[in-house]
Amino acid sequence: MRGAIVHVEHLERPQNLPRDSIESYRIPSILDFARTRLHTGSESPNTYFVGRALRDSKDRTFEHDFIKVVNTTSSAATAAFQLGAAECKVAMDDLKASQMVAYMRSLAGHALRNHRQYFSAAFNLNTPLIDDLNLDAEGKPTIITEQIAIGRRGIELAALGGFDKVTWDGASDTYPSQCIILQLGFQNALELVHRAHSVGLTTYMSAGFKFAQIHDAVVSGVDGIGIGGAQILRYMDGRTGMHGPYTEEFIDKISVARDNAANSIRGRGVLLLARLDQMHFEGSLTAAEEEIREPLYQALYNVNEDDIHAIIEDSPLLWASWPSRKMANVPGRLVPAASFATRSRSSAPARASWLTARSAGRTSSRALRTSSRRTTSTASTRTRSASTGSPSAATTASPSQAALDSLALGSSSRC
Repeated sequence: MRGAIVHVEHLERPQNLPRDSIESYRIPSILDFARTRLHTGSESPNTYFVGRALRDSKDRTFEHDFIKVVNTTSSAATAAFQLGAAECKVAMDDLKASQMVAYMRSLAGHALRNHRQYFSAAFNLNTPLIDDLNLDAEGKPTIITEQIAIGRRGIELAALGGFDKVTWDGASDTYPSQCIILQLGFQNALELVHRAHSVGLTTYMSAGFKFAQIHDAVVSGVDGIGIGGAQILRYMDGRTGMHGPYTEEFIDKISVARDNAANSIRGRGVLLLARLDQMHFEGSLTAAEEEIREPLYQALYNVNEDDIHAIIEDSPLLWASWPSRKMANVPGRLVPAASFATRSRSSAPARASWLTARSAGRTSSRALRTSSRRTTSTASTRTRSASTGSPSAATTASPSQAALDSLALGSSSRC
């Protein structure tokens, strides 16, 4: 995605308390969010942070708290959506896997929003995930601690929960945070994004981004990254941690770094992969298009620019991997001339033959393409194979789905 999103949250770490004692990212004042919407208007989307699930009962029992927590949180999200929020981000910390799914399904079904307004599930990669939907040999919940494993399971849970977007957060008890790309590594980041796109989810990463990591984020294919004040957009006292004036002049520099990465061979390749993954989820790829998806992913994973370039040039979806020609005429855009030189190699007959090949399947896929990714989210359409990383054509819900049904909470879904 291109452009900037203005995110609103309450950020505070009083006396450097650990995250298990206080939520450092919390829901902001709805009045502050309304003011932000007023000032940004149509210039930029705004997103709203909801945070962790509330607790009501003295014994903090999820089933006892559930109705009040869902009604309270969905009301807060509805207020933000009605003010024009593009997204409400809900943290999954402190919940078991079955609780996450029940919570997400109910929020998705109770909040008032339109088809362009997303719910995002935020998974902290430094917080162990208790997976009671996958039991171990002794019948006990699996404890997932490895970052990449938490990221993979987060994709599956977000899809099961009927959310639209998955967020991976790398924050820990240290401040400022180490960049999540450095924590994961480029290849793991690419894998997570590829998996998420293949099941129809939008993606986002946050924690510790600086200018040097923008390139790796872009070529991983992630749809958005969080760049906070402590790293780039605010002056900060290195001794006290206190924030100073904003450095808004860096926003243009961030955009240039993003555009340069997007116009590289790897950037163009991952854009094509993202398009293929989305169309795979929609069921609108032809057999020929499906065949190039895995080789392109492997070329990107292994940083093989020769293979990436060859696939781009031979792809029937070449037009989808072109950077916008308009960028060449935008003052201040540092776009390498070589990235534009290859665009004219796709001939009109080649594009015409692709259109002819796709016309036969257009009628059958029209319903899928027009319904968009925000149609009913079910376990069978979005579940992926954890062992192979490839989408399952007719995968059913987890064998432990009874754990969800036992909550007697229903599985609200919304068209």
